[in-house]
Amino acid sequence: MTAFQVTCPLVVAKDESGAVGYWYRGAVIPWLSETDRLNLVNGGMVEEFDGGNPGPAPSIAGDEKVPGNTTELERPKNAAPKPEWAEYAARRGIEGVEGMSKDELVAAVNALDAQ
Repeated sequence: MTAFQVTCPLVVAKDESGAVGYWYRGAVIPWLSETDRLNLVNGGMVEEFDGGNPGPAPSIAGDEKVPGNTTELERPKNAAPKPEWAEYAARRGIEGVEGMSKDELVAAVNALDAQ
């Protein structure tokens, strides 16, 4: 079965039921419509693979940042949408951002800042 690994910071695509899903770099998307597949694969946002483990997510410039280092990252505004907070939290080294609400993401960043 073909699946897709996200290679960019965030992919937004509909699943088989038509619900919008958010997938972050390294996540595996089990299904894409033909239109999304063509756009995302050709755009370099996902890579196709057949079964098994897709391996580590490809790195992009800036991934070398040390978790917790904010010298080059700008904290999102409080009103920023959840995807911005999720990307910021992930770049700060917080794990499991896919399953967190926006409030949980903000709280995790605040806890990291308090250390």
